[in-house]
This record gives sequence, structure tokens and C-alpha cells, in this order.
Amino acid sequence: NDWEPNDYYGNATPIKFSQLMKGQFARNDDRDFYKFRVTKDSDVTVKIASSQISTIYFNIYNQNGDKIVDKTVYSNDAGNISTKLVYELEAGIYYMEFAKYYNYTGAYSFKVVCPVTLGSKNVTLSKSKYEYDGKVKSPSVIVKNNSGKRLVKGRDYDVYAQSGRRNVGIYKVKVVFKGNYKGSAVKTLTIIPARTTITGIASKSNGIKIAWKQRKAGNATGYIVYRSVNGGAYKAIKVIRSTRTTAFTDTGANSWWDTYSYKVVVYKNLGGKTYKSVGSNGKSIYRY
Repeated sequence: NDWEPNDYYGNATPIKFSQLMKGQFARNDDRDFYKFRVTKDSDVTVKIASSQISTIYFNIYNQNGDKIVDKTVYSNDAGNISTKLVYELEAGIYYMEFAKYYNYTGAYSFKVVCPVTLGSKNVTLSKSKYEYDGKVKSPSVIVKNNSGKRLVKGRDYDVYAQSGRRNVGIYKVKVVFKGNYKGSAVKTLTIIPARTTITGIASKSNGIKIAWKQRKAGNATGYIVYRSVNGGAYKAIKVIRSTRTTAFTDTGANSWWDTYSYKVVVYKNLGGKTYKSVGSNGKSIYRY
């Protein structure tokens, strides 16, 4: 409720945004003042309601005492006041005056809303990278305000996810803020090819042959074979541009008394971008 007396600037009741306030006009109380601060230029919404008063004088003054809003608020056809007023205000301190119309007494309520701009930093996805498995990916969307409080979907924001989210590629998830918040944010989730598995490795007279499981062409373009020698770093030694080719003989593995290790990565070329799977299980062989 308003703090009485609050009938001029000096004792105006301080209010917070989105806080429901209740006031009262009586025979000896014909006006109420409230004050609030706008931290940066914003659209400010004032929602006024009353089931007991049909008309209210409503004014807003800036911190210099200049009247910037001079309005009379009337009831609707049902005899109740229920109105929403929107004003573009610069940063600063403002005073609102609710004044009695003639001898009308009774209670009223109001709420001042100044939407806070949120963005990408306020949104996270529970998971942003997936391996292809034929299922639609729908990560949880976690949205928090600047104080770290988790917001409510439907009340504070809406989520619009790009259709598909099943095959290899990048998909957008858009969050649009509303209510006490404004702005939007776009997050992406990536689906990479399913990894393969090395099924065999053998030493041949001309090198080392490895084989792996085939992946379907719809979500794969081919394979990249990686090799490590004696525990060193893995390096790409062969790009295979077909999903049907599932074996490769490494003729460069021709040094005796060395250990050769292999991994295979599935890749997919799509829209000028290459998507790579997680590396397969590693397989090693000692050549002697």
C-alpha cells in the first residue's frame, strides 16, 4: 500500500517496477504521490485499475518538477477503470500523481512496468552438441535474469526452435522475452555425424589394413583416417570420399618394430561446412 502521508513530492512513496501498489482516496486525502527511477531510456508502462472510482486524474513529473503527462483516466462500459498507459521516458527520477476527481472516493491500484532488456548471456541450452541418432533433439532452454533468477516460460519468454533438429547440421533456438523483459536471443545446437567403430586391424606385407563400420550417406560424406606412431599425436593420413568404402591399407606404416594406432572420424559436407564425428575407438598394432 501507499505510505501516508504522500501528498507531495517530498514524501512520495518509492515504488519498484512490477510491484502492485494500492492507494485510497478519502474525504481528507485527495492526492497521492509516488516516485521511481528509470536507469536508461525506456518505454514505461503504467497499469491502473479500480472498481470503486470511475475517474482519476493522473500526472507524471520529471525530477525538475515539469509535468510531462497530464491525463484523465475514465472507467470502461462496466464502470471499472482498467487501463494501460505507455510512455517513453529518459533516464532519471519521476513522480506520479494520482488525484481525486471531484468528491470521488475509494480504492485504486496500479503497477509500473519497465521491461529489462535481456540477451544471449541470459540464455543457455542444457546441451548444444549431439551425435546423430535419428531422433529429434530438444535441449532444455534455461533462462535467467541479470540477477541469476530463473525465468518462467510463457510468462517471461517464449521459445521458437527451428524445425528438423534430426539430421546433421546447425539449428537455431530463438528466445523472445516478454512481460517484464524485452529483447531476444538466438542459440544454436549442432548435430554431428554418428561415430563409427573400427572392426579390424591387421599387418599386411605392404602396410597395415584397418576396417570400420559403414555409416549411411544421408548423414555422412566419408571418413578421415588418423594415425599415431609409438604413442605420438594422431595425424590425418587419408580422406575417403565415400561412405561405402570401409577399409584402408596404410602403406606408409612400413617401419618394423613400431606401434601404429588408428582412429576413424566420420565427416559430412553440408552447406559449405564440414561436420566431424567424435573419433572412433582406437586400435593399435605392433609391426614386427
